[in-house]
Amino acid sequence: MSETDRYKCPSCGGTMEFNAKSQNLKCPFCDTEMALDEYQNMADQKAANNVDIKAGAQRLEDPEAEAGAAAKYVCNSCGGEITPSFTSASTKCPFCDAPIVLTDKIKDQMVPDLMIPFKLDKKDVKNTYVNFVNKCHFVPSDFKSSAHVDSIKPTYVPFWLYSCKTDAELTISGEIVTRSRAGNVEKIKHDVYELYRHVQMDFENVPADGSKDMDDALMDSLEPFNLDEAQNYNSAYLSGYGALLYDVGAEDNTGRVRKRMENSVVDTVFSTLRDYEHKEVKQARYTYSNNVIKYALFPVWIQETSWNNKSYVFAMNGQTGKFVGSVPVDYTKVGISWGLFTILLTAIGGGVYHFILNEAQTSALSDFSIAFIACAVICGIVHAIIVSGNNNVAEQTIAQGYAGELEPQESSDAFVRTFTETRTTK
Repeated sequence: MSETDRYKCPSCGGTMEFNAKSQNLKCPFCDTEMALDEYQNMADQKAANNVDIKAGAQRLEDPEAEAGAAAKYVCNSCGGEITPSFTSASTKCPFCDAPIVLTDKIKDQMVPDLMIPFKLDKKDVKNTYVNFVNKCHFVPSDFKSSAHVDSIKPTYVPFWLYSCKTDAELTISGEIVTRSRAGNVEKIKHDVYELYRHVQMDFENVPADGSKDMDDALMDSLEPFNLDEAQNYNSAYLSGYGALLYDVGAEDNTGRVRKRMENSVVDTVFSTLRDYEHKEVKQARYTYSNNVIKYALFPVWIQETSWNNKSYVFAMNGQTGKFVGSVPVDYTKVGISWGLFTILLTAIGGGVYHFILNEAQTSALSDFSIAFIACAVICGIVHAIIVSGNNNVAEQTIAQGYAGELEPQESSDAFVRTFTETRTTK
């Protein structure tokens, strides 16, 4: 059998590619379409007669090649020489454009336990990008017209999926706060407790990308992927798509993933301590059991856009359509908007406060100055929140969506001390 896979069309001899919409193999030249299992059955019958219709390229063995040099292949379709990158598991012949899956490189490393096929195509990416940019605020006027989409690439990205039972022993400081008031004096009583919680929580398939080429925060932002639609690995899904081999091992991501799990445990435990305020973890001990790690390929569309000599990278979940990226902000527009709204709110709020609430007992200048400061701060906060929406890329710090129910084991609440605050208000 071949070291690579090329899905030769039985009708015209062209190369069939996986079609995200129909979930079948489709020839871009004659539109012949076949289900994946139908094509494999045909290929098996041909192979029984010593005809390998899936042979895409032959790997060149060069005894004089330097150690660590990239493997080279000869395309069976046109005879051209192919030199894919070290981390490429799927490529196209640079001469005849035939999609070729480098199955030998996948088998040399590790065959994925599962994969999610692409469901969305290039048209979906373009439409989603336009909608995403149009929903952003204070975008530079010429960004939509002069920004250039340099490339849109469909890529199967390697992910590690971590499952385990997390056992946590937490020592937490918490306070029961009681407030009382006499006239303009408020007394705040703090009863400090030391809380011990021994809990367990199961986590299933917490993902972390295994490629140095992919930004961790960008990949985290594409979550969640729906594993209910995952399939067994099949090289046919890769035909016509890029695919990366992992170059970040499972052990290299373990610390980052476990930190997400630990944060989720703490958040869940805190949510059960409703009577306590000012909660803080003082000591924590975590142990992990039933550890299972799976290797998966997930579909990701990567779009690179350039504007004003700067590159912007966007990504779309090829299964769900979730779109992430960062759009530039025109801070001149932000300043103008902030100023106009501040003036308008100051005029309204200052007038209401001075003439109605305060009944003009103090100077208008003083009341309107206070209103201006308050409105400026409020408008500033609102505008900052609006601008933050132009960037929805963030590294995940919790794994709540992959967690099971909290399982309490032991608990205790020990009183430590009491202290009281006194506040005087005008």
